[in-house]
Amino acid sequence: MKIMITGASGFIGPRPLTDETFNAYLMSTQEVLITVRPRPGVGSIQFRGEQKLLSNLDTVKINYANIIGPHKGALEVWYVNNNTVKLYFICIFLTIIIIIISPKSRPHELILKELPTTPLGLK
Repeated sequence: MKIMITGASGFIGPRPLTDETFNAYLMSTQEVLITVRPRPGVGSIQFRGEQKLLSNLDTVKINYANIIGPHKGALEVWYVNNNTVKLYFICIFLTIIIIIISPKSRPHELILKELPTTPLGLK
């Protein structure tokens, strides 16, 4: 049985975005994300070091629009489409691991094997 957590409840879900980063998402991604309330989600788990990643790129805007934005959007759409109570608590658990226990770890790649494939430039 799949129990959905709707947009009004919970702590996990797509993050609030600036217009510039939101516009880097595909239109189909934007259409999904405007249906849920913003909060930290799977994209936040995978891209927790986004500032460092961006500081290492020569052409930040181009890379964000062509690589990071589309992948991050795909992660958030995946979360919205697979949003269950179980996934919700898994994401809370993963957040605790990467923030408190092991910041450099990538446990989401081991636990959430169905996530969209990470582009080579982001591994």
